[in-house]
Amino acid sequence: MTYIVKTYDPYHEEKVKELFLKLIQKRIYIRKNRRTSILLKNAKKFLQDRDIKLICPECGEETKGDQCDKCLHVPTTEELLEGKCIVCGSKLVKKK
Repeated sequence: MTYIVKTYDPYHEEKVKELFLKLIQKRIYIRKNRRTSILLKNAKKFLQDRDIKLICPECGEETKGDQCDKCLHVPTTEELLEGKCIVCGSKLVKKK
């Protein structure tokens, strides 16, 4: 059964509480993590993984940065830096 709700719906609120209680009981903690972002070198614009094209390090096929369509490999940040912007072909840099 599919149950579509808004995030402030009482059902959703209750399910989130249940999830957090289960995590706490199992001593699974959520911590804030700094994410490294990929930035266009020339334009100073942040890119999503899917806006990057690269050669997959696993199978050698050209693919987008979110996941290789052939072998399903998900590139690391370091592997994404080897790619280029799909739109303009610019090189990429890493920024925290």
